[in-house]
Amino acid sequence: GCWRINAPEGNYLALDIDIDFPEATQDCTRDYIEGINEESGNSLTGKLCSGEMLRFDTETNSIMFDVRIHPQSFGPGFNIAYSARAESSRITPTICDTEDCIKSSISTHRRGLEGEEEPAPIIIELDQDHIEVTSPILVDEGLTVIIRPKAPRARVVLDGMKQVVILVGAPKSHIIVSNIHFSHGYGELAHGGAVISGGKFDATKCDFTDNFSDKGGGAVYLANGSKGSRISKSRFHRNTALDGDGGAVFIEGSQLTLSSNSYTNNQCSGKGSVAFALTGELAIDSDSSYQGNDGQVFATKGSTFNILSYTKETTAKYSRPKDLPSIFCHIPRKRRPS
Repeated sequence: GCWRINAPEGNYLALDIDIDFPEATQDCTRDYIEGINEESGNSLTGKLCSGEMLRFDTETNSIMFDVRIHPQSFGPGFNIAYSARAESSRITPTICDTEDCIKSSISTHRRGLEGEEEPAPIIIELDQDHIEVTSPILVDEGLTVIIRPKAPRARVVLDGMKQVVILVGAPKSHIIVSNIHFSHGYGELAHGGAVISGGKFDATKCDFTDNFSDKGGGAVYLANGSKGSRISKSRFHRNTALDGDGGAVFIEGSQLTLSSNSYTNNQCSGKGSVAFALTGELAIDSDSSYQGNDGQVFATKGSTFNILSYTKETTAKYSRPKDLPSIFCHIPRKRRPS
């Protein structure tokens, strides 16, 4: 289930943790997540058997994390211990198998939020292998929406049918997705084929395939100063920016970390078939694979570009080093003469 911990201001340190439990026999006595205030000594510790934590966030003086427990897990499953000054509340997911159900769940939740300063997250579990999206799924300002399959380790396709952008987040929204396959999204005369977000966007173990946009960001477009977004353990395949930059990802004035992803056959008419950063902060690790992309990353002047966990023995692979530089930064290089 999903638990949210509210604490008085300043009680916890901000931590950024990504946890994956592929085995069903994890040691339930081990503390996997912990937030501690060094001055007061107050702490929060979570103990899990198996599952995946999607978010651990203290920016708003709260901590929310998500755990999926498998029936065969060893031990009691899940246990949480926290300080006496913190409050815990369990959030009940909404089960959906249609596009209309997803939209209705978000809309109903939004209407009930009037006067609520910090609304609880909306959790939507998808109980259908393939869902067609005929118009964008909108996440309003101030909402946190978690979208995932109902069954652990399942994967659900959200299909834009080559007609619409699949998921759109307003500024100050937070979208968290896991094990979702974004397919055939189309940004007509716009940036972003599958996902457009002006807020925070986190994706884990997702697939972005055959999405395209008329402008930049064939699969994902992040804008409006969104900070702390992360896409990890995901695949970008055959995404295209038809008349722009960033075949897979385009960020504009935003902050994004790309971690342990694979990028294959992404294309654009401009620069950066994998990712393009315009006055933003882009961090990318070396533990990713790149195949068949014409030029990988481009960062314009005024952007910040970082390579994380760099080692000489990297698993990153670039398909056309003789034709185009693997990484463009600030000033584009000209194509070498043949």
